Order: sequence, then structure tokens, then C-alpha cells
Amino acid sequence: MTPLVSFQKHIITILFRLLAESPIYLHDLATRCKGLEEGLLPGDRDILVERGLQFPEFPKEAWDTEKACLEIIMEQIDTTGPEIKIRNLLGSPLYYHGPPIGWKEYKERGGGYPSILRTKHVAQPSTLKVGDILGTGEEIISPPREGGNGSVLIHLAGGDRGTWLDVPARIPLALLCEE
Repeated sequence: MTPLVSFQKHIITILFRLLAESPIYLHDLATRCKGLEEGLLPGDRDILVERGLQFPEFPKEAWDTEKACLEIIMEQIDTTGPEIKIRNLLGSPLYYHGPPIGWKEYKERGGGYPSILRTKHVAQPSTLKVGDILGTGEEIISPPREGGNGSVLIHLAGGDRGTWLDVPARIPLALLCEE
């Protein structure tokens, strides 16, 4: 898992904790973050640190973790509905490489890039869709996302918020089918 995905996971855990403790504060935090660009306000930073937020150690010129924290918070807090929600999205949106291809085209290309093979029996992670059921019986509950370092993050049903799994982009996964 890349440092960004680990940091996202860490922040999401804290946001869920805040949602349980004080949804009003979380709504106010989301409202305040929309106007900021460089980092959190000192009071908000203190509240998050008290809840367990730890900033990874990187030189500021390599990765501005304060700014990344702000961007993650803005991406994760959803205030559009009547109730505030945490989106629980790891990684970043996948780059679209075109529609999935079948075995014939896959063999003609010699496998290779991009990893968009999908048949009724197998699918590479980037071609999975919400509602697909893997051969293990687990259901996909969010669109796949970029995990970094050649991996794709898939969100499986299970637990309170589902489970994110980091898998290689090229690996074919078995799909549950009628046969």
C-alpha cells in the first residue's frame, strides 16, 4: 500500500470516529476546509491529533502532508444529503483505458497493457463493477480505484464499511457465474 493510501486509511478511521462523536463538528470542519488550500486551521489540526492523527514524516518539498490531509478530508466528507457521510474511498479514480476486452483480443495483444480483460468467468481488477461477485462469494461495493505502484484497490462487502483489498492490476480474478 502506498504512503498516500495508508494516510487516507488513517484519516478515514479518524473521520468515522468524529462522525460517531460529533457529526455537527464534522459538518463544520468540511465547510471550513472548502475555503482552505494550504492546510488545516490550528484548532482543527489539534482536534484531529487528539483523536489519533499522525502525519507521516516526509520533507515538505517531497510531500506536503498538511495539504494532503486537507484534500483527503474534503474528498471523504459528504455533506450533500440530509445526513453527513464518510465516503470511505481509498486511492484515486482509475484512468479509463477504454472498454473491457475479451480473450480473443487479449491473446492478439499478447496480454500486456492495459489490463482490461473481462469475460463472464474472469476479470482484471480495473474492469470490476459494483455488484460483481467474485468466485469467493464477495461482492464489489464501490468502483475500483488506483492504488499506486501498479495496483488496483477493490472494495468488498463485509464488516461495517466493507474491506479494501490492494491487488495487482494484471491478475485475473474469478467471477461467480451461473456455470
